Amino acid sequence: MTSPVTRVPSFAFMNSKTPVHLATTPTALLAALVMHTATLHGGTPDYTRTSGGNWSDASLWTPREGLPANTVPGADNTAGMTISASTSLTLDATGTTTIKDFHADATTGGLTLTFASPGSGTTGHRSLDITGTLSKANDTTKIAFENSASSSRLLNVAIGKLDLATNGGSAAFGRSDGTRALNNLSIGETVLGGGGGSNSIQIYLNVSNDYSLGKLTFNPGNNEKSVYLITNSATASGYARTATVAGITDASNNATLYGSRNASASSNSATLRIHTAGTTDTFTAATALVDGTGGTLAVRKTGAGTQILTGQSTWTGGTFVEEGALVIRGAGTLAATGELAVATDATFVTATDAALTLHGATLATGAILGFDLTSADARLNLTGNLLHDLAGSAGGAATFVIDFRGTGILDHAYGGLLSVAGTTNDFADATLSYINFGAGNLAGTLTFAELTNGFTLSSGNIPEPATAALLGSLAILVLASLVRRRHAG
Repeated sequence: MTSPVTRVPSFAFMNSKTPVHLATTPTALLAALVMHTATLHGGTPDYTRTSGGNWSDASLWTPREGLPANTVPGADNTAGMTISASTSLTLDATGTTTIKDFHADATTGGLTLTFASPGSGTTGHRSLDITGTLSKANDTTKIAFENSASSSRLLNVAIGKLDLATNGGSAAFGRSDGTRALNNLSIGETVLGGGGGSNSIQIYLNVSNDYSLGKLTFNPGNNEKSVYLITNSATASGYARTATVAGITDASNNATLYGSRNASASSNSATLRIHTAGTTDTFTAATALVDGTGGTLAVRKTGAGTQILTGQSTWTGGTFVEEGALVIRGAGTLAATGELAVATDATFVTATDAALTLHGATLATGAILGFDLTSADARLNLTGNLLHDLAGSAGGAATFVIDFRGTGILDHAYGGLLSVAGTTNDFADATLSYINFGAGNLAGTLTFAELTNGFTLSSGNIPEPATAALLGSLAILVLASLVRRRHAG
């Protein structure tokens, strides 16, 4: 005689609108829990497929149980694809194809899954919008996106999060040989995985317009992680492109961001724009930022937040601090031939273990040079000229602000923090305001000669607040607008 099974009322798990019917038998209970947990955490995609072809071919998609047959993934669906040979998914529908999440897997290494706009016989540009996460399994060799050979069928791609958190493999936006450039690219967040040994991971970018990678994170691990902002072919003309990131985080010590991957018929010019929007946003990266092969890399810092760089960087295309703070800290370096430009109210900070050497610098009135006096040798040496940015200063006087960032000790003799070897120094006779000296965040003035030859600040030469408030010079006006600002780093 079979024992009866006692049914219990159905109920909904937290954060789920789907009722789950549980039985009192242990096997049935466990199966229900496992199935529901997998669904909640994205373990079971809504749609799966194993072969390439047109995205809109419903016969190639397998919906999970409960979804209608002969349908394709939509904007609210997740999808997974496991390939056994390199293949392409053709975005054949005109306009935008939208999906929530997409996960790529392969039965073996060395395979490529390519998302492409259609070939001959059709017209109209295509767009793919993955509003959630695009991810891949461990050692899936490559995910690629490319235009058709025809200029009438370009491909635009938007991704909420590109998750390459597993070891190995690559992603190519436009062909990694420099052909079939992607038309437009926008990513909200990009993660490159950690790991060890030979599991290197790369992102190749060959995009026809300026693009965004969002918040860029390199996970810990000693495997090599590389991002190439321009991936051009050897026979093509070089081009200029700006890639924007919303801050870089990297504690891996083995990540490199290259301006250009290949030598082209003419030089490539890549610009990395680091935009940290919030005043309290601070990002720290050990990433090395370098020119690469066949071109130069420039760095622009925008947004009110702070980016700290501790890697061995050697980019030569120029450093432009337009907003917020750019901090070079610890073992961080820059190219000795590089140029620096700092705008009004923007901050460039030297907090390095060894003196930082650049060729020349151009400062607007009210630009801020920061020096961390707790660092081993936080000095800035210019082998060229120090110039005043008249165009960016609205007629302001040749003066800038020194920010000690809460470091420094009263009555301690400090050596020179800035040297200028060039023939032109527009600030040689300037009296400079300083802020945030020591734990008390003291403020006052130094002559340029004191900044270059050495100085000692004592309680006797720190102005009283009432006296400082009466000073009407431009330096004090600049100070008043900046004394409230504190930058992490």
